[in-house]
Amino acid sequence: MQPDIHYQLTDTDGQVTHIKLHQEPESHGLAVDPDFVPPDWALLEHCQCSHCPLSRDEHRYCPIARNLAWLLPEQQLGHSFDPIHLRVATREREYLLDTTAQRALSSLFGLVCALSDCPHTRFLRPMALFHLPVSTETETLTRAAGFFLLQRYLAKRDNPELPLNLEDMDRAYRNLGELNRCFVRRFRHPDGSDAPINAMILLHVLTKEVNGELHEQLDEPGRAVPPGRRPRPLATRCAFSGRRVNVDFLFRLSRDYQHETKKRRGSDHRFVFRHRRRHRPSVRGAGLPRGDQLQP
Repeated sequence: MQPDIHYQLTDTDGQVTHIKLHQEPESHGLAVDPDFVPPDWALLEHCQCSHCPLSRDEHRYCPIARNLAWLLPEQQLGHSFDPIHLRVATREREYLLDTTAQRALSSLFGLVCALSDCPHTRFLRPMALFHLPVSTETETLTRAAGFFLLQRYLAKRDNPELPLNLEDMDRAYRNLGELNRCFVRRFRHPDGSDAPINAMILLHVLTKEVNGELHEQLDEPGRAVPPGRRPRPLATRCAFSGRRVNVDFLFRLSRDYQHETKKRRGSDHRFVFRHRRRHRPSVRGAGLPRGDQLQP
């Protein structure tokens, strides 16, 4: 059966590692063979997270550790900085990227966390359905905030008094950061590869960066902007030029464009968006930041 998501890691020697993920049809969680017996390091009591709400009487295994053990049974994952050609195929499209083992595994681990039945990662399940491999902190922040606000908007229809802010998202990402920090201890083995450890560290760093961007770019979640002071403009970094771009300004240009298009709808001549040429930053070279060089 065709997998829902297929990770394919090819090293410099041509050795290929296939990791195929199948999702449950109803819950969209990761499908695991019910007869699978995880190793001892997946036991809930083994390096259990400090804020884990699960009971050992009801859950023998950690949901995330169990799923990782199912996908990566005794596989040699190499060293953290080993060059990897990553191919991620979904039912709709595929992604190709030259990266390192730790970056590829970090993206995979983040996906597995979202597909696991852990109370601290369930809010990530909608993002997993639209998985973006090896995403940056800006891409993760944009997608996470968008999904969270959409969920809050839908819930607000049944509960009009529900506040429309990012305070709960801030709390959820703080819990997620603690989970990633505690989870590193499960991978510490004297004879094991360092790639899974550094992959989880990179995931922890990404979570901290997203939480920091949440405060820096969107003001403190849940706090109203004081009277007389304009909200801090939301800015991001252009993937091509590396320059910071004011997202609020781009949204204003989009609204102006839509307004002018509506005014000229039905006319014979085509409307030209002149602001785009005037304000578009010049791109000199295309190179993403060397995130692979991050030292945990």
